[in-house]
Amino acid sequence: MENSEGFTHLIVESDSKLLIDMVIGSCKLNRHTPILVHCIQDLAILYDNIGFKHTWHGENRCADWLTHFRFNQSSYDVRILESPPRKLQNLLLMTCPELTCQRML
Repeated sequence: MENSEGFTHLIVESDSKLLIDMVIGSCKLNRHTPILVHCIQDLAILYDNIGFKHTWHGENRCADWLTHFRFNQSSYDVRILESPPRKLQNLLLMTCPELTCQRML
């Protein structure tokens, strides 16, 4: 299956090992599954090949950059970026040199 953006493969990184375990079902909960987990599982269905990877917070410079970028915005300002800002593009290429630039150009 192809999602609306044309992607069929996705790697999801999170610094929350517990969240990843809940999403992939390797963590048994004593109560109801959080809505966030259900939302991620519903989105995961859109991809033929999806992987979840735990990344230590300090090693995830892209997530740190996005967090700081978001905190510098108005709390009521919703932004949909058609492509990553230049600084984030540079971090992505430094972190994952195997990425192709097709979607970023």
